Amino acid sequence: MAQDESTPKQNPDAPGYAVGYGRPPLHTRFRKGRSGNPLGRPKRATDLASLLTRALDRRVTSDDRDAGTQREAIIAALVEKSAAGDLRATKLLFELMRQIGPAAPAPGSIAPEDDPREILLRKLARLARDRGEPGAE
Repeated sequence: MAQDESTPKQNPDAPGYAVGYGRPPLHTRFRKGRSGNPLGRPKRATDLASLLTRALDRRVTSDDRDAGTQREAIIAALVEKSAAGDLRATKLLFELMRQIGPAAPAPGSIAPEDDPREILLRKLARLARDRGEPGAE
């Protein structure tokens, strides 16, 4: 904030110097030529795990579309190689799947009686039949 020209600056060395808001004691002020943060900003972690995570989470640049992260591109390439018949890629893919655990069932593998839509339709038909509405059969 600019100081008003009509009010004279007060000398901090003067005996009448009032300590208060915006007027800190002289012994606590930052010294000239010394940083207020001598240690500086903390450095980024450089261990292998954080470097690998940062590299895998980087976005893949592609001219035609957004290809996702490096991690997604690597998995997609592994699946493509496996589908093309590369046995090493297939072995690695199966090993990764085993480590992850059982996968979610495929969309077509749900039994018809377990399909939520079928359950809802059966319950609605039963409610309509119980109320005696025509066309419930």
